[in-house]
Amino acid sequence: MAKKGLKQPELPPGDRLRFFEFLRELAFEAGDRSVADIAADLPCSHQAIYKALTGPRMPSENIVKVLVTHFADEDAVEGAIELFKLGVLEQRRIPRAVGDKTATAPTADAQSAPTGEHESAAGEHEPQSPPPSLSAREEEIRRLSALGLTATEIAQQLHSSVHTVRSHTARIRAKYQAADQRLPGRDEVQELFSEQEWIDAAWDRLRQWQIDNPEQARRAFEAIEEFTEPGFAQSPLFGRNRLEFVLSEAAWDLPLDVDEKARKRWMESGARATRIVFDKLRELDPPIERPGGRAGTKGAQKDLALLYDDLQIVQRLKD
Repeated sequence: MAKKGLKQPELPPGDRLRFFEFLRELAFEAGDRSVADIAADLPCSHQAIYKALTGPRMPSENIVKVLVTHFADEDAVEGAIELFKLGVLEQRRIPRAVGDKTATAPTADAQSAPTGEHESAAGEHEPQSPPPSLSAREEEIRRLSALGLTATEIAQQLHSSVHTVRSHTARIRAKYQAADQRLPGRDEVQELFSEQEWIDAAWDRLRQWQIDNPEQARRAFEAIEEFTEPGFAQSPLFGRNRLEFVLSEAAWDLPLDVDEKARKRWMESGARATRIVFDKLRELDPPIERPGGRAGTKGAQKDLALLYDDLQIVQRLKD
């Protein structure tokens, strides 16, 4: 099966860029942190927590994240903080955060950070590492990568080889890590990894789940990927994350001030994608079904959330 290219997103609005800048400042002020992933609008807070903790955006085991969520589920937030030392900022706080970065650094609710983190975030700005010095070509590749172009697309635009682009990308990552022991923010690093690297990472994760035969892995992977409709991001992700990702990634690309009509269109698209997911899973031999499906968009999304959390799916695909 030919893998589809990654979607090239539109440039985010100015307010969204300011929001990213605020999050990075908040991360630095709180200590040695990195804004590794942001869940802007997910069906429930538990999914928001799950996505931030498992998303393959920033493949490092030691990254500490700032999670932005539309929800304030106390159990989910406190559980994430306790296990992964996340800093959590509720989405409703964003307007103040964007309007006055210094005054709103500690605006996350008291439940959203371990004791003592508010004082750290609210204190004077710690000296920040200067941005890494990039060559003109590296800066050009970094900029194109941040816009969502793949290595192949960048090579075509710069009249260079894919190998050269990937070599520059590796040096960019090394320079960022040397400068401040972190990778760039999510918006900057979105396409610093090639599509093939994502595919390799997907298969590695499937092997961790003991789906270690290449044909079995391909079957599991393609069964999830085939349902993707136009309008959703095409990034090849692994296993259970793919089921949840197709609903959440569309929300990621929506501006913060998205109108209700646009949000409704996304929700309807999510419901269609959910139905296609079930159809594809039923086509497997033996079929995978979850009885008692609920009607409506919200019900379908809940069923989808249960699907990716159901280890029986992995077992059935493995057999």
